[in-house]
Amino acid sequence: MANLTIKVANGKAIKKAFDLVGFKGKDLASKELNKFGLKMKSTSMRNSPFDTGRMRRSHEIQLSTARKLSISVIPRAEYSFFVHEGTRSQKAQPWLDDTARELDGEFTRLANDVGNKILNVFARA
Repeated sequence: MANLTIKVANGKAIKKAFDLVGFKGKDLASKELNKFGLKMKSTSMRNSPFDTGRMRRSHEIQLSTARKLSISVIPRAEYSFFVHEGTRSQKAQPWLDDTARELDGEFTRLANDVGNKILNVFARA
């Protein structure tokens, strides 16, 4: 199945930083990541190929928690992988790749903003 997932990298270093800041920092990061995830879902739905609308409606999102900083957008239509990757008789329509490229700069800004907010929480602690 085709899906678009963002996982926070450098897990050990980030976990150590969050341990210093405490749960408040993790919760803040999770909330911001979830906001971005909702935008990622709507952008993916807008970019997905459209015939009957079934594939667009099938998009689901798995949100982040303070324990698991990751979000996934998953089109649940059983044929979404074949539309995304293509077949011998059908050209690939990689809308998830387009979504990732479209939102790349915005995710970088979000990561910087969250980092600054967490540093502010740490500075106040």
